[in-house]
Amino acid sequence: MLLTRRIDDPTEQVQGFGEIYFCRICGDYFVLAWHERSSPFTTVCNVVEAKGRSQVFCPVCGEDLGMYGPIMGFGVTTAKPEDVLVLDSFVFPFPPQSAESPTGLIKVGDITIERIVLLVTGEFPSELEVRHFAYSGVSHILESLRGELGVSEHGGIRIHVLRTDCVSNETSWLAPVLQKHVYQLSSWGTRTFLTKGPLKLEPPLGQAVVCLVNPPVGR
Repeated sequence: MLLTRRIDDPTEQVQGFGEIYFCRICGDYFVLAWHERSSPFTTVCNVVEAKGRSQVFCPVCGEDLGMYGPIMGFGVTTAKPEDVLVLDSFVFPFPPQSAESPTGLIKVGDITIERIVLLVTGEFPSELEVRHFAYSGVSHILESLRGELGVSEHGGIRIHVLRTDCVSNETSWLAPVLQKHVYQLSSWGTRTFLTKGPLKLEPPLGQAVVCLVNPPVGR
């Protein structure tokens, strides 16, 4: 069930909603999120007819506000992994100057990584270079691990950037998404991964989840 409320103060923390949006046509702020039908917030919110929309829109005038990304949920489950839509896909070598190799690895401190995946919602601005966005974001995440970067003798790894219609940091959700859209394997095997996010991005981008995928046990 889609619920909404108009908001006078954009700095207000609205219980049951993680984001506050602004409509340029109406000139005011509002919240919008999916809730369970048993949600107690139905007594203080209005129910909205989504009319097939998945991106944020103004419930009063109908203005498309897709730059905010997908309508988020509160107390509801993200789209099932098999229903996730990959709208754009990019692959870049990492480190930038290293040769790509299907057997390459990098190491940051004690952490060994075979691939890095960025899942992003929203729209890439026309002036944004996705390669630069990927390298900048990944470098920032790896620096936070506080370890020296090492590259295997076989070469470096790949960064996969997937623009999707939703993101989650739940292992049970991420594993099948990575298996299908990144590895394209029939079995995920013994791989594990570290995650960062969901991170809030500047509109028209929405959120991002970063996955550092470890090689399978025994490799």
